[in-house]
Amino acid sequence: MATAEDVDLLKRLGSDAHTNYDDIALGVMIDNLTINGAAAQLWRETATLTSHLVDVTESGSSRKMSSVHSNALAMAKYYQDLVDSAVKSSSGATIKRIVRA
Repeated sequence: MATAEDVDLLKRLGSDAHTNYDDIALGVMIDNLTINGAAAQLWRETATLTSHLVDVTESGSSRKMSSVHSNALAMAKYYQDLVDSAVKSSSGATIKRIVRA
């Protein structure tokens, strides 16, 4: 069961999508997906919410608003890769070097 510290950590992982959920819902998300899985889900939601943003150039200044969407997708991939690597490492054999005293 997710603790209050787990929920606080998830909130600090960067995505503002957590504001759409209360702490109980975030705890359930952590329980179902792990912290990294929940972070990936929140970043995917942020990517969805920012997919309509476009680059703007006016009066000699420009804002690359599409990069918000691209960066959210990159963060979602980062956290999903952490989940995937944890699954791979937990399913295989572990080999360690023998250390003799």
